[in-house]
Parts: sequence; C-alpha cells; structure tokens
Amino acid sequence: MDAVQSNLGGVKVKVCGLIQYLNLYGVAIGYTIAASISMMAIKRSNCFHESGGKNPCHMSSNPYMIMFGIAEIILSQIPDLDQIWWLAIVAAVMSFTCSSIGLGLGIAQVAANRTFKGSLTGISIGMVTQTQKIWRSFQALGDIAFAYSYSIILIEIQDTIKSPPSEAKTMKKATLISIAVATKWPNNQFITKETKIPIPVFGPYSLNLFRLVWRTSFVISTTVISMLLPFFNNIVGIVGALGFWPLTVYFPIEMYIAQKKVPRWSTRWICLQLLSISCLVISLAAAAGSVAGVILDLKVYKPFKTRY
Repeated sequence: MDAVQSNLGGVKVKVCGLIQYLNLYGVAIGYTIAASISMMAIKRSNCFHESGGKNPCHMSSNPYMIMFGIAEIILSQIPDLDQIWWLAIVAAVMSFTCSSIGLGLGIAQVAANRTFKGSLTGISIGMVTQTQKIWRSFQALGDIAFAYSYSIILIEIQDTIKSPPSEAKTMKKATLISIAVATKWPNNQFITKETKIPIPVFGPYSLNLFRLVWRTSFVISTTVISMLLPFFNNIVGIVGALGFWPLTVYFPIEMYIAQKKVPRWSTRWICLQLLSISCLVISLAAAAGSVAGVILDLKVYKPFKTRY
C-alpha cells in the first residue's frame, strides 16, 4: 500500500489497502482450513492402516481448526515476531518442500499413466458432468492464483528502510503513527503500555493488552469462519481470484507505467494493458468457478458439522 501511495496516490491507495487487508484475512482463513485438513489427513491415514481399510475413518475438521487457532493465538503474542531471523528460513524451507512434494507427485502420476490426461473438461470420474469439470478447472486457476499471496508483502519487503535512523526506531515511529491514525488514541495505556511478566529460563515477557485482544480476536474470527465454511479448494480459489489480479498484476503494472512514464497507446503500454486484461479474465473465471463450487457444497452443508 505504501508503494501505491508513493507512485499512484489518490483513491487507488484506499482501494489497494481494502483489497490487501481483505486478502490477508482470506489468506488466514485459507491456511486455517489447509492446516486442519493436513492434520486430519495424517490422522485418517493412520486410521486406514490400523483398520486395514475396513473403517471409512470419517471425522470432523473442527477440533483441528481449534488446535491450529490456539497455536496461532500463542505465537501471535510474540513481540517483534517479524524480527525473528530464523522464521523466514523455516517459511522458505516449508514452501520449497511443499512445492517439491506437489511437483514430485505430479511427475509420478504422469509416469504411471504414461501420458498426460488433463484437459479443460478433465477425465471421466463417476457421475461428474463436463460442466462441473469446467467449473472445477476454473476453480483450479484460483487455487494457483492463491499461491501468489506472497505478493501482498513482496513490495513491502523490497521497499527497504534507509538507515540511519535504525530500522527499529523507524518502525516504532511508523507503528505509533498508524495507531494514532487508526484509533486517535496514541497515548492510551491500553494500546501503549507493556507489562513485564517474568518467565523462568526465557526471561521477562512484554505483555501488551492491545496486542493480546486485537490479535486474539483476529484469530478467533478467522477460525470460526473456517469452521463455518470448510470448503478448502473453493475458499482458496475465491481468495486467489480476489487478490491475484489487483495486487499481483494491476497495481504493479500501473506503478511501472507511472515510474517509467510509459506513453499512452505506445507498443509497451498496449502490451502491458493486454497482459492486465488477460489476467483479469483469468481472475474472473477463477472466481466464477469457485463461487459455483461453494454453491454446490452449500446444498449438503450443515454449519459446524462438516465431516470427511
């Protein structure tokens, strides 16, 4: 959002901020559902092996979502979480591992089939119609677009802070200003006061009531919505469609045009606009497919009673 403010300004900043925060909220919901399904898959796999395949091993994802939410609440209270150097390494290793597993499974499946079976209408599976296959293909585009969720913070990372003053001092000032703008109570003890709580071995912990209440409320709300709408592929597709075009394509292209002063109707300008329009069409198709999937799932859906 800061990059858009610097290059474009005006109402585009507000639009970018709205989409960015909605996308962050949606990503939190998507990861909560993904984490619960992953944990449940391990549990079901063990159940299948123990029963010799005789037990269908149906179970609810709600307990796993609650467990993940509790873990998030605990981790969210770590002060200066963004300053933990090893966290970025762990995240990078996990992302690379997941991508490698997906790529490996895809290659193994193609090797087993000895041919590519994919097409827009898919392959024949049970009573699934060609129309449903096309919707699911569009939904898959949204799932792929969801992988670009890192783009919402990529520009912020690249927009490095100059020194001096130190990054810590700059970020502290920026945080205070943002709180003042958002709440109008920058000197409120509830927001600024930190209480030192001694913890054996680890040393004193700085408890901030505002951080405790705000971050806990955020996690609880995303967890409850995840339990209400546990349709992983559909939710991921909608989130991906929502954030992909504006945050990954439109605003970066517009900022590039503004920075480089690309003339309107020049060859470069036309090519960039065609790229933007093409990605918009993909996002709309992904959103349509994901919404259609949600509508189908809602026909047999009962709140907080989803079982796999």
